[in-house]
Amino acid sequence: MSADIARRDVEFRDVTLDVPQPRPIAAAPVAVWLAASQIAEAERPILLAGRGAIEARPALLRLADRIGAPLATTLKAKDLFRGEPFDLEVAGGLAGPVSRMVFDVADLVICVGAGFDGAAIRRGAMVDGRRLVLIDADDDATPQGDLAVRGDPAAVADALVDTLDSLNVPSSGFRTEAMAGLLAEQARMGGRPRTTSGTVDLETALRRLDEILPRRRVVVDDGGRFLTETLRHVHPGDPRAYVLPVNFGSTGLGMGAAVGAAIGRPDVPVVMVCADDGFLRGGPAEFTTAVRYGLDIIVIVANTGAVLGPQHDRVGIGQRPLRMSGVADALGGEGVTVSGPTDLQRLEAVIAHRTRPLLIDLHLDVPG
Repeated sequence: MSADIARRDVEFRDVTLDVPQPRPIAAAPVAVWLAASQIAEAERPILLAGRGAIEARPALLRLADRIGAPLATTLKAKDLFRGEPFDLEVAGGLAGPVSRMVFDVADLVICVGAGFDGAAIRRGAMVDGRRLVLIDADDDATPQGDLAVRGDPAAVADALVDTLDSLNVPSSGFRTEAMAGLLAEQARMGGRPRTTSGTVDLETALRRLDEILPRRRVVVDDGGRFLTETLRHVHPGDPRAYVLPVNFGSTGLGMGAAVGAAIGRPDVPVVMVCADDGFLRGGPAEFTTAVRYGLDIIVIVANTGAVLGPQHDRVGIGQRPLRMSGVADALGGEGVTVSGPTDLQRLEAVIAHRTRPLLIDLHLDVPG
């Protein structure tokens, strides 16, 4: 390629991108009938929804209520059923103890709009020994199961309810008030250990931030040491406002994804959660971009003073952490250090009155 190509003048042409609109796919009646037959035989069904089923939420709630099935999601459909009394939340390794117990006794999993791998389903333990009915509009996105129904998730869910009604199939009765009570208890925070002076507890801090951050927000989760905690305790509220840039398998991608999300959704703040080592992998450069363009981004850094050794083992955890809030200030943003309960209490006012990209530096008491 010629070296001066970037300096040449070209004639502007306005190119219209013509993207065809997807058309709902009607499921074969015999496939719906067979799926209804599987549901009719189940005593403990669970409905598991993925990203391909987000728009079908009302129909899925109707189906789950009709058959007495608790609800769960894959990670990329996180928060789809948030607030429902029988929400098991994210299935698999991120599930709480009560949710795992419910999955362990299930005899049928209805998987809608989800392509999941072995890790997502606890390496197969969640589906082994139980029937699996798969519903998806895309053949390629549908894993192997006992029965696959190709069709629009909402239309299939409605058709299943109608078929079950016509067959006079009773509810399974799997959902009970006792189950709802246990799930509500699971969502509460239990006792937390005392932290050393100058640090805060991670779960306590994340739960508090989840309460005081703007309700309408986009959430971006970076990979790394604290990914599990952030996935559990910081919620987008709407799965369409959730960005998980870890498919590449690397930490340090969160800040760039947050900038992209802020450009794409300028009407809501973007919350990006990362560890200190993840932020240092290109994060400061992307943070300056947020400053230059005046993007509404709130960065939460889980800071333990960790660095990466040559074999990707973290060393130095527990040492004096780098003051990330000072880095944010130096780059033209706003930084605030959280090193105790008093700092947590004043965060609500700091967040409410932010005028530029904000970095919240959580100094954590985390054993190595």
